[in-house]
Amino acid sequence: MTEQKVLLTWGSNWADEMDVDGFVITTSQQWEAYKKKLKEREKKFTISIGTNEDIYYSNGAELLAEISVTELSDLEVDLISKKIGTIFGFTQFFEAYVFEDDEDEAY
Repeated sequence: MTEQKVLLTWGSNWADEMDVDGFVITTSQQWEAYKKKLKEREKKFTISIGTNEDIYYSNGAELLAEISVTELSDLEVDLISKKIGTIFGFTQFFEAYVFEDDEDEAY
């Protein structure tokens, strides 16, 4: 039996001008570790979506609120992976690098 997989979908909006969406298929263990990081993140941070375009978050809970989680069967993972892939769209929301810098970013 393989480890449980989950589909993480994220949707946000930049400056009321464009919607930004993406998804990642990952393991439930990786999701739990990432969710823990988000819950613990109390400092503000940004996710860059292009040249001089950032989405601002006051803390990790704000980003967490924009992520939806769906458990997937092995068959669903296979189908999605074959048709679209395991990542699609804007996936930087799942990049851990946004939490490596402990210095506050001004915004």
